[in-house]
Amino acid sequence: METLAKTRKSCPHCGKITTFQQKRESINWVLHLLLMIVTGGLWIPVFLFAVAFSVVRIGLIRGEWVCSECGYVDREAVMERRRAMKVVSLAWLFFYSVGLIDWVLRLHL
Repeated sequence: METLAKTRKSCPHCGKITTFQQKRESINWVLHLLLMIVTGGLWIPVFLFAVAFSVVRIGLIRGEWVCSECGYVDREAVMERRRAMKVVSLAWLFFYSVGLIDWVLRLHL
């Protein structure tokens, strides 16, 4: 599902204070709920990953802000957020993997 966010800020290209627009996406909660029911709960780890990734995306890699006056696209902020998102995703994946390995070791020992 896609929404449109708006904010007013100064455009570095045209120098005016204008409205910047940004497209945002959110996860489909109903689809994930149905998949959890159909798979008997096996979809829960995928759902948790989708929620975590969605939270990261909301805070870090939103779409590009576009100036409504001149069409300038603020790509610098997007690239910084994407780099930060990679670090957060790798950290989350690492800790998830360590927890999964720990769970498997406890199960078999």
